Formats: sequence, structure tokens, C-alpha cells
Amino acid sequence: MSRTHTADLLDRYFLKNRLPTIWCPGCGLGTANAAFLRGFEEAGIDRDKTVLVNGIGCSGRTAA
Repeated sequence: MSRTHTADLLDRYFLKNRLPTIWCPGCGLGTANAAFLRGFEEAGIDRDKTVLVNGIGCSGRTAA
């Protein structure tokens, strides 16, 4: 299993016009998103057959 570089994941999964994020420095959401994307990628999940559901607030921007 290879470790996918976070920058490659950002290119593949995040909307470029949403970066940089508005998350506060030191917030764990960026780290949590990076871990999620690595797991998503390594598990071979088909993103075209997947739906993400979020709450409100800062964490709600994850699926945007």
C-alpha cells in the first residue's frame, strides 16, 4: 500500500477555488481531512459512487 501525498489528494478531491481554507490555524480539521482522504484513496473507494454528508459549521465545508 503506497502513501499518497497530501498535495496530490488536494488536487484530486478539493475545489481549487475553496483553497486556502478559512479554518483557523491550529484547527484539527485540515489534519482530519487529510487522514480521511488518504484512507479513502487507499481503500480504493469510487468517488463517483460515494456521497459525503456533513454537519453545519466549519466541518460542513469538508464536502463543499
